[in-house]
Amino acid sequence: MREPQPRGRSAPTPTGTPRQTPAEVAGRLLRTAAKHTYDPALAIDWDAPPEPGHWYLQPERMSLYATPTWHRLSEERRLALSRSEWANMISMATWFELTLMQMLTGQLTARDPASPRTHYALSEVADETRHVAMFGRALGTLGCPAYRPPALVRHLGRAVLPRLRGASLFAAALLIEEVYDRFQREAMGDERVQPLVRQVSRLHVMEESRHIRFAHSELLDATRGRSGAVLEFHRQLTAWCAMLAMSTYTNAPIYRAVGLDPRRAAREARANPHFRRTMRWAGERLVAFLTDAGLITALQRPLWRRSLLLD
Repeated sequence: MREPQPRGRSAPTPTGTPRQTPAEVAGRLLRTAAKHTYDPALAIDWDAPPEPGHWYLQPERMSLYATPTWHRLSEERRLALSRSEWANMISMATWFELTLMQMLTGQLTARDPASPRTHYALSEVADETRHVAMFGRALGTLGCPAYRPPALVRHLGRAVLPRLRGASLFAAALLIEEVYDRFQREAMGDERVQPLVRQVSRLHVMEESRHIRFAHSELLDATRGRSGAVLEFHRQLTAWCAMLAMSTYTNAPIYRAVGLDPRRAAREARANPHFRRTMRWAGERLVAFLTDAGLITALQRPLWRRSLLLD
């Protein structure tokens, strides 16, 4: 897809000040990155041992919380399940961030190499490279298993995601980044959570906030002035991406690792009212932004409900 031609400033903000152009946003984020970029090898205490009795994911954010299965589990098995669910989240973040790097680099060949938007996209790829290494080291340090996405997500992800362009590219980036960011922001300040998990979450949140701001700016620019047919294509593609990406939060092997029937536990998790509220909480900012941007309408709501991000 041909890169959209540069546009001027968009409509003023509600306060009356002019919105920044995408190039201005990218330039500001580059300056922030120069001051606030961290090396996980140095910024994290990798020698900190796991704390007995601490959670990897807060119990109230776990998929089986408050279900009949949850009430049958001992405290030890609940802690083991939190370890398994966190390991799955971080494994999915690794897989999707590797895919995001392909998405970003794939569209840079059509970009001006002198543009700050190109420079920031490359800065983000560098961030994601460090994040993937950090996630892998965290899994190894805590002795957690690494999980793979379900087969359907893997196959469709490899076939479709690296080829995304325009609005759906940045909508997919936000699906990868913004939902997980909500979990991490809460976990990083919770003293019930393992210290290493909190450190990893804090570093990731600090750098990921730039990525989210960049994706917001680029998505709004990509949708401005597009025809109804083009926008409908991106709406449908984004809704399917949401449904597939969110299905990984109840990845069946999570439950097998703690001795549960994986299919039955995954079904119970997806039907769990508490978990469904958690997923809506995790996605509420993203859903509000995409709705305001015109990428979620009544036609897509059934798919978004299947993603659990909408009621």
